[in-house]
Amino acid sequence: MAGPDPVGRYQNGFPLSVWQATNNSGLFGSTQRPNVVPGVDPVTSGSWEERLKQWLNPAAWSAAAPFTLGNAPRTDPRVRTPGQATTDLNIQKSVRLGSKVLSFRADVLNLFDNPLFTSTVTQYGLASFGQVQQVGGYPRSVQFQARVNW
Repeated sequence: MAGPDPVGRYQNGFPLSVWQATNNSGLFGSTQRPNVVPGVDPVTSGSWEERLKQWLNPAAWSAAAPFTLGNAPRTDPRVRTPGQATTDLNIQKSVRLGSKVLSFRADVLNLFDNPLFTSTVTQYGLASFGQVQQVGGYPRSVQFQARVNW
């Protein structure tokens, strides 16, 4: 038996909820949403490194006036977290040696060492608004195995 078994997971990010850092709505215990600025693209452009420092365009929102709720949706379908791309690989080779079978196997998790970017700051009004500040997931991991069957 021989053959590689690649497994991949590629997906877009999840919709984000943008809310105001200072709640001046007059409602106790709730969050306040900012206003959407019409015609302004909420997504920044540039290289990945540049975009991680400013994933969201702050000019696409404005602070809601005191004692109002703001018109931003609960989750904004225009903006999403960074997506994920993970590829795992399994390679196995078996060789018959008389009545015994020798098997070699290699497992590689996160073959291309792609990071999983998490924790986008969505509190409008903070200096860090729109930044992606954490990396999750796991680094590349390689495991080898040799097995003798008799």
